[in-house]
Parts: sequence; structure tokens; C-alpha cells
Amino acid sequence: MIIVTVFYPRLRLSLIMPAARAAVTNVTWLGGAGIYSDAAKWVGGVVPNNAANTFVVFIDGGNVVSSIVTGNVNATINALTVDAGDTFRLENGTTFVVNDGAGSSTITTTVRFC
Repeated sequence: MIIVTVFYPRLRLSLIMPAARAAVTNVTWLGGAGIYSDAAKWVGGVVPNNAANTFVVFIDGGNVVSSIVTGNVNATINALTVDAGDTFRLENGTTFVVNDGAGSSTITTTVRFC
């Protein structure tokens, strides 16, 4: 939230404006096995983790190659889709949060989390 206060003689005006929202970016795993933190395995070369941008993650976006992605870093994303036949697993002690901040986060998968 941003608060802007303007002072004029005998008048004080405050405007409350929502903070700028981060850009939502769809990002897709390129296919095959690997660790989540390997930028070379993501379209665009960026490991999805909400900060300046927020991410909707697809593993592996319909690629015919079966994928096994190991979550080896703490990360927060807006949504996660894991294709049938693919696997997303987390290493022990890793925190992976799916949260878009608006209460409409989704996880779409037909596989189990290990």
C-alpha cells in the first residue's frame, strides 16, 4: 500500500493507493529430469520464485518427455500444474509455497508428491 499526503494551506489530503502488482509470468519446465533451481531447464532461463515477478509454473507443459523435477530450494509461486506422467518432488526440509496472494492459488496434478 502506498500513502501519498499532500499539504495545502488549511487542507491535508491523503490518498491510499494499492502497491503496484508484480507481473504474472507463465514459465514451463523444458522436460526431463533435473533440479528446480537449474535455470537452464526453464523456458526463459529463469527459476520461478515470486519477487519482482510472480509465476504460474507448468511441469512440463505437454512435453512428451517424462519429467521428474526435484524441488531443491525454497520457493513461492502463484500456481503449479504438473502434467500426467510427470513428477514433482520436494527434498526434505524444502518449503514450497503456492500462493497468489488473492486466495485463488491452484495446484493441478495427477501425480503424488514424494
